[in-house]
Amino acid sequence: MICVPIIGPDMKQALEDISFVNGEADLLELRLDLIKNFDLKQLVESTGKDVIVTVRSNREGGQWDGDVASAIKELRSALNLGVRFIDVEWHLASELTKEELGQAIISRHFFDEFPSNLKSILDELNEIPGAVTKIAMKIDQLEQNAEIFQLLRDRRKDTILIGMGELGRISRIAARAMGGFLTFAALSSGKESAPGQVTLAELKNKYYTKNNNQETKLYGVIGNPIGHSMSPDIHNAGFNSIGFNALYLPLKVERVESFMSELAPYFDGFSVTIPHKEIFFTIADKVEEVVNKIGALNTLTKLSDGRWEGKNTDISAAIDSVIEKLDDKSLKDKRVLVIGAGGAARAIVIGAKYKGANVTIANRTVSKGQKIANELEVNFISLEKIQALASLDYNVIMNTTSVGMSPEVDVSPLPKTTFKEEQVVFDAIYNPDKTKLILKAEEDGAKIITGREMFVKQGALQFEHWTKKTCPLTLFREILNKKLG
Repeated sequence: MICVPIIGPDMKQALEDISFVNGEADLLELRLDLIKNFDLKQLVESTGKDVIVTVRSNREGGQWDGDVASAIKELRSALNLGVRFIDVEWHLASELTKEELGQAIISRHFFDEFPSNLKSILDELNEIPGAVTKIAMKIDQLEQNAEIFQLLRDRRKDTILIGMGELGRISRIAARAMGGFLTFAALSSGKESAPGQVTLAELKNKYYTKNNNQETKLYGVIGNPIGHSMSPDIHNAGFNSIGFNALYLPLKVERVESFMSELAPYFDGFSVTIPHKEIFFTIADKVEEVVNKIGALNTLTKLSDGRWEGKNTDISAAIDSVIEKLDDKSLKDKRVLVIGAGGAARAIVIGAKYKGANVTIANRTVSKGQKIANELEVNFISLEKIQALASLDYNVIMNTTSVGMSPEVDVSPLPKTTFKEEQVVFDAIYNPDKTKLILKAEEDGAKIITGREMFVKQGALQFEHWTKKTCPLTLFREILNKKLG
């Protein structure tokens, strides 16, 4: 279930927020400690009976300035009004009757730490005869979510376990998939009642958590930072569109070994992005030959025996997109110019060579470009020399640099080049959709491939590998264009 807290700060705003939710959540939580001069009867009448009434003390992170007796009085009044649950702090449970505890969520909060004895604390709270047990705790390391996941799977009664803070967001999103009784969602950004709370719109329209159950498979994108990633948007929408029971999460991984040993076992696959593509290559148990040559991957899939298989769909997407544009659908003996000498250039050079292309690297810094060209046994030419030419004698031109990326959209790595109709021009940049390089190539009649198309296709290859179903490419493109403009 999804529960939206109503946090005031006054009756007018609380009633407006209740009206705004209008059945979009399974439950509402009335945080009486955050609503000034509240009228409990009016609030309950406006919400209906599917409501939790909470009076949170300063001790447990709330703002109730009354005494214990006044808090218990309000909770009893709520029960008399017919609400579904009251939230009772664990140390006040003895103030309630057994009948009252039958509608109580027994809660405890750790705002400054992740308790080392979480299981024993949960066992202790479970001894209180409440309807639901709830613990919220600060997450300092992503891997701590693994203990939350396992305790939810092993629960003895209805349980809510919440990781607070940025690194705890996945515990909120995956609560339903792990068997949690409910998760809390903010009505909108800025209306969070606790650190790391996800919005109602995100849970419903980005993660589709109402589709989740304990059979839901977990996937995710590994990176650091990770907040900018659009992969959760496209993959979750894709899973939803084909009815595939899966959830895709953003994972800010800082400690690779502990992540793989503690949290990764709960997942079936990962997308891997910066800065982890090389280190996860060393972790994969099985990789394709071209991935071995590149030394980096962007996809991990758990095999039936628990081992991890590594792929690089970045390269497959880029190279396959180029091949699709060529008249004879082959890179064999084609002259390919790769601009740049970073990790992306290295991977594309290897991918193109693997398909039989004759590759040349062009780079502004000659020493760096020459070094990678020598290592990969391909040709090298300085970018300065290339830029001096009016036209280029290459079948395929591939830019892997950031030249032309937003906000510097008025520059191009090839500002003076006139392109030919038979040439294929590729730019790895996906914001803007069409860089100055791509616009000029399109104007000259060349065949173009944008970075957005590569992004969509690399995600599609992951999607199809995991689901064994055709990827909704049009949906992926629509989401990416909507996000980026």
